[in-house]
Amino acid sequence: MARNVLKLFIVSVALIASVLAIAETPDKSGEVRAAVTAFGLAFVEADISKLKSLLTEDYLHVNGGSGKVLGRDDWLKWMESRRVEIEKGILIIEDYRIEDVEISLDGNAALVVGRVVSSVKRDGVPKSSQIRFSNTWLCRDGVWRRASFHDSPMP
Repeated sequence: MARNVLKLFIVSVALIASVLAIAETPDKSGEVRAAVTAFGLAFVEADISKLKSLLTEDYLHVNGGSGKVLGRDDWLKWMESRRVEIEKGILIIEDYRIEDVEISLDGNAALVVGRVVSSVKRDGVPKSSQIRFSNTWLCRDGVWRRASFHDSPMP
């Protein structure tokens, strides 16, 4: 009996040690997911300062609908015009959801794929869309930043 108690004690200590080791391991996937969520919220709110802080200096944005490729500065200018439309009531965002997010990590790089479901009114005209997206995120100086974006409209 004493031997069984000793085995149980050893197994318990090993289990507790492994749980503590897992708890101390940074959950990079959770960090990336939090950055994606923060980016989505900043996009809806047209928070240029927050968006700027979540982009790499060499960010590239590929629009699947138009085929245009925008660098960081040009994309932020587009966001600024969008912010003005929101403030003037020209653009009203009724729904914006990031769904089906999958994250693939490789060190300080992450590939994120998912789907955006949105509905807006522009000049009072409703429009709904669904897109499939892929992003590349890089962790620099302990902060996850979006390095690239590409989307494709979904039927």
